[in-house]
Amino acid sequence: MTREEAIKILQDYPNCTVGQLSKVPVKAVLEFMEAIPHWISVEERLPEKDNEFEDYSKHVVVTDGKDFYKGMYNYGGECWVTHDLWPIEDATYWMEVQLPQLRKEEEQ
Repeated sequence: MTREEAIKILQDYPNCTVGQLSKVPVKAVLEFMEAIPHWISVEERLPEKDNEFEDYSKHVVVTDGKDFYKGMYNYGGECWVTHDLWPIEDATYWMEVQLPQLRKEEEQ
């Protein structure tokens, strides 16, 4: 995969599959995160709480700098978890995305 192909996948993130994301080189991810202002450092702030689930944030995309996860912040446990509650170690950035589109792509 070329750098340009990796950046294209990241730019089209809501329309690509998680399998495609796993093949994106870390360098391209870091360059993309620096270039796109909607990535938010976990040290800067956390996502808003979800009204339906008091201890959890809204679903977001989380990265540790090498992998991407569909996840949320657990305010009760003060940790990041995937959408199916597996821990995410060393989360560095998060961003809001249109997750219904992401689910639709995963089902195909």
